[in-house]
Amino acid sequence: AAFAPDPLTLLELALIPNVINFNIPRSLETSLLSVLDKTLNFINAGRELKAATTLGSFISLVESQRGLSISDADSDALVSDAEAAIELLRDSVISR
Repeated sequence: AAFAPDPLTLLELALIPNVINFNIPRSLETSLLSVLDKTLNFINAGRELKAATTLGSFISLVESQRGLSISDADSDALVSDAEAAIELLRDSVISR
């Protein structure tokens, strides 16, 4: 059977570890992790659309620091994973 990723797994296994492992200044890392923590709380509460909106804020924060505090490559990885999680969240709402 093919593995279908879910948004929770994507956050826990890709986004959060990447924020921690990438060379991001501590204050910005704390802010990014705070947004991802809120996203996890919304997912666990069954509020997928609110989680998707929160991930949109994460993307905006990453993009605002692209080439400054976050390298282009790291920004690409974070935005790509966040966009994938948003799509999965939207799909889970649509498929209900």
